[in-house]
Amino acid sequence: MPNFFKDLVVAVVLLEIISLFILIFLKVLLFLNISLIPEENIKLSRYDLPHPSVSELFLKLNKPTTYADPNTGWYDPYKNRFGIERSYYINKNEDSRFNIFVLGGSTVEGDGSPTLEDSLVFKIQEKIRNINKCENVNVYNEGVSGFYSKQEFLHLTLRILKYGNPDYLIFVDGVNEHLAFTGKRLQREAFLFSNDWSTKELSIANILENQRNEDFFGHEGLKVKKLNNIIMSTFTGKLATTILVTFSEKYKMLSVGAKLNILDVSSIDNLVENAIYYKNLSEKVIHNTPIKSLHVLQPVLFNKNIPTEQERNILNGVKINHGVFDERYWNSFINFYDQYKIKLKSQKFSFLDLSELFYSSQDQDFVDHVHYTPKANEKIANEIVDFLKPSLYCSG
Repeated sequence: MPNFFKDLVVAVVLLEIISLFILIFLKVLLFLNISLIPEENIKLSRYDLPHPSVSELFLKLNKPTTYADPNTGWYDPYKNRFGIERSYYINKNEDSRFNIFVLGGSTVEGDGSPTLEDSLVFKIQEKIRNINKCENVNVYNEGVSGFYSKQEFLHLTLRILKYGNPDYLIFVDGVNEHLAFTGKRLQREAFLFSNDWSTKELSIANILENQRNEDFFGHEGLKVKKLNNIIMSTFTGKLATTILVTFSEKYKMLSVGAKLNILDVSSIDNLVENAIYYKNLSEKVIHNTPIKSLHVLQPVLFNKNIPTEQERNILNGVKINHGVFDERYWNSFINFYDQYKIKLKSQKFSFLDLSELFYSSQDQDFVDHVHYTPKANEKIANEIVDFLKPSLYCSG
């Protein structure tokens, strides 16, 4: 046998032995629950559009900091965005305070707020506690990036009502009712209800189906599958597959710079009806209970009469922080908000319209297409607290 082939055989054998030892090492780490690989198999970043959804560690070597829920996406049941423990779930039966739960998306969660003290929910609680004898009121942050009315309804029924002790519910939303349905929407004729799915939900379904059907190369076909089987029969092939799937960019979907595929105007009616439907469901589950509620339509950038230079750049499609939002996006968003506001005003539930709160403001109220500055959070908190004052139960 020529030296070349001898060397090749030796190299292959050595590679197999090394791969085997690495795989054994990874299995030991897995058994010991030791974190080694921080990357995720399925990864939709919190800055992806339309916001984060689910993470699944391929080798299960990391204990996740967020927990996937098939209905609502990721959620940390132990701490909120700023590391504050959600002790109200644990101490439900011992809680005699007046509890306000604020639900919404990333603006409630705290995007745009450098610190806890800058966030909307903290400012609401601070202002309420400054009212005479209202020191016993707690305001809890239940905002999750990307949440819209359907996920808020599920979050309310699956978690807050069952494990919490709410006296008042505040829903702050409007933006995600539209934004969640933008981006690259996959056409899924096989799913009867897919028109009511957000872009994120369509993406998750597509990922799961592709993972079930794809081979090592991400292709289908008998010849490729045979080659894939051969590769997977070797230790080197198994190790390479592990590394490929764990670090592959194909799971980092809908990146920030991706061009938005805006909804046709004809589908706006469906978005409005969809949002109203789930808001009314939230109201039905607290009907005949002492729990009160308030639905807040959040302020939007396009309603500012005197935007700052940075805000004008965002409106004009200049790339700022979260990507480019072109004229099609804003036209679609304005159309949706106009119709949504009319529909909200005709509902029986308590409604506070803050969509034009910053109309005359000359301050920097927005850090990007939707998220607020700390000063803007202060203004929103003032409006909400003024609305709540007559119905607050404060005993000192």
